[in-house]
Amino acid sequence: MNRLTVDVNSIRTISNRNEGGLGDIESLAANIKEFGQISAVTLVATPEDTMPYRVIDGRRRIAAFQFLDSNYPDEGWSEITADVFAVEELGGGEEEIAMSANIARLEMNPLDEGTVFAKMLDAGKDAGEVAAIFCRSKAQVFQRAKLARLPDGIKRLHRSGEIETTAALQIATIDRAGQELVEKKVADFIREKGSIYSWNIRR
Repeated sequence: MNRLTVDVNSIRTISNRNEGGLGDIESLAANIKEFGQISAVTLVATPEDTMPYRVIDGRRRIAAFQFLDSNYPDEGWSEITADVFAVEELGGGEEEIAMSANIARLEMNPLDEGTVFAKMLDAGKDAGEVAAIFCRSKAQVFQRAKLARLPDGIKRLHRSGEIETTAALQIATIDRAGQELVEKKVADFIREKGSIYSWNIRR
């Protein structure tokens, strides 16, 4: 395997996958334009084909680069960083590599997202802009930013899974004094009842 810089238009992206679409490419492109390419795509070299590479993992990132290259041709989006395998290195294991990459990309905890969103909003970023960058709605940006402002005890219990996200969001709508009161009571509740769900907050 070699890490190379590859022309985005030299990659065959059509595959035999029957599930999983490309999703919102413009939002992903906005994210890449803001932060750059975070991780390399995975390709297999196909020198006998009409195109020199075929995608194993990273179809959406390639499509986003192609979108950026088409719309911002002078900004250097024509090339993408790729881990390139020779056919003989794979031994027919393309699907296993793609599955491994997908499993590795677990969705961020909403609290971690909220911490990032809150910092960006506090720095003056518009919520709509943040939403476009991270493929979220404006409501999700505001809601998750509120999670970052919860008392530390509530955040710790949410991160551990003892307070579910819906319940944490409900707590976030309460004023600060109410949040601190909830923080004092939840430890005893969890010891007696287990995890806290949204209906427990309503009570």
